[in-house]
Amino acid sequence: MLKKTLILASVVTFAAVTAAYAGEAGKPCDCDCDCKKPEVNCLKKGPQFDEAKKAEFKAEMQKRQEEFETRLKLTAEQKEQWRSLREQEHEDIAVLVKKLEAKKAEIEKVTSSKLSQAAKDAKIEKIRAEKEAVKAQIKEIREKGRTEFEAILTPKQKKELEKIKLEGKKKFEERQKAKGCKKAFPKPEKE
Repeated sequence: MLKKTLILASVVTFAAVTAAYAGEAGKPCDCDCDCKKPEVNCLKKGPQFDEAKKAEFKAEMQKRQEEFETRLKLTAEQKEQWRSLREQEHEDIAVLVKKLEAKKAEIEKVTSSKLSQAAKDAKIEKIRAEKEAVKAQIKEIREKGRTEFEAILTPKQKKELEKIKLEGKKKFEERQKAKGCKKAFPKPEKE
């Protein structure tokens, strides 16, 4: 009898906790994607910034860019070349990001399909490989952009850029350490 009571109590507790968490998850999305997920996890909407956060983020990025340009002492011509390079890079990457989003939606579609688990796994593995190829393209575009940017710099500006990179790496490692993460960029062991 005691066992039945304990089991019943745990089932009731589990149901209550599940219902409480379901209530906290937020209202279901109301867009046309039919994902039946909470609005914050919607496949189409995802986490959204409100306009104030977008403006704040944009202002912060603008400030950082100006500090960067000032510190490197970029000429007007270099600033224009850099702006042009960035715009092209953003356009190229935007196309690939849309491909990544499409691949993510494909995975969701396969996951919710009525295929056998083995068929699902095979399709998902293929889609993930395609996603990795797209990510590699994005990485390649970013590296190309860095190389092209460095090509417009003078030797003195390149030295300053290296200092900026080292400072950024140091700040990143300090933030990671403060979070309790292990060393972000471990040095390879010598043989």
